[in-house]
Amino acid sequence: MALGAALCVNLVASRAGTGGSVRTASRTYVVKPGDTIWSIARRQADSREDPRPLVDRLIRVNELRDAQIWPGQQLVIPA
Repeated sequence: MALGAALCVNLVASRAGTGGSVRTASRTYVVKPGDTIWSIARRQADSREDPRPLVDRLIRVNELRDAQIWPGQQLVIPA
């Protein structure tokens, strides 16, 4: 138990020493036929969550001009 607490403290301390810039986790998604930015955002969002902010974020993070995507395209899905 004490070892686990010490590891948590070290992890927090090491992140604190990065100047506050902690990278957020993300993953890559390969667009399938029939996918839209909206459908991808809806699958990622909580069922009670409005997917519109995630749609905007997907467009911004992936540097898209608009919501047009195509099968085989790789998208970064922010955490």
